[in-house]
Amino acid sequence: MILPAEWSESCDAVAGELLSAAGVESPPFDMFVLAERLKLGVAWDAAQSGRGRLLRLNGDPAIFLRPDERPERLQWAMAHEIGETAAWRVAQRMGLAADDLLPRQREGLANQLANRLLLPRAWWDAAIHTCGQHLPRLKQRFPTASHELIAWRLLDGTDAKLVTIIDNGQVTRRRANFVRRCPIPSADEQNCWEVARQAGEAASDRVRALFPVEVTARCHAWAIHEAHWQREIAVTWVDLDAELVPEW
Repeated sequence: MILPAEWSESCDAVAGELLSAAGVESPPFDMFVLAERLKLGVAWDAAQSGRGRLLRLNGDPAIFLRPDERPERLQWAMAHEIGETAAWRVAQRMGLAADDLLPRQREGLANQLANRLLLPRAWWDAAIHTCGQHLPRLKQRFPTASHELIAWRLLDGTDAKLVTIIDNGQVTRRRANFVRRCPIPSADEQNCWEVARQAGEAASDRVRALFPVEVTARCHAWAIHEAHWQREIAVTWVDLDAELVPEW
């Protein structure tokens, strides 16, 4: 049985090989530059339903993108399709044939490779060392990646944490890296990101009553606001002995 960590390590390696082959040596990691240097054809199709798709024209891979006003969405769509072209390399590293991959596995590998192309392991680790887990500073270091992608990448760390995305006052996504099932947002977390929403800037507060047992936790919320959309991204760090809450 292949462990998730083994897939992740292979994706890190393949992403590094692609960037190295294209001569991309430091942030920002522009996926359009990467595609050009990898000699991948790129075309625009405003009528297609998805953001990106991969086709073969005369036997060569070509990426079709739907125009989007958000540059980070285009960067992700391009990174995903580049990942599609390289999924077989990950399978090969794991001793599998490309045909052995199920469609959902190929899709998952493309997502992991896209993540590693926009936020490569070596540069990510270096950025965490110098910037800490400070979302705006990391965004400055990796401008082609979205705030949300950077926040999810924080879950790869070894410290226990939850990441919550709040759009226009409503929780839309919430994930953790230390429990199978996320606890519902605590009153302290909700208050923290509401303060950030009202002020339009970062807020931080202690978190209590996150679990049935008492743990030490702290929430930090950043306001990522636009003219017609208010998003907060919150990270809750937990000082937790996982054995205390086995039911989670």
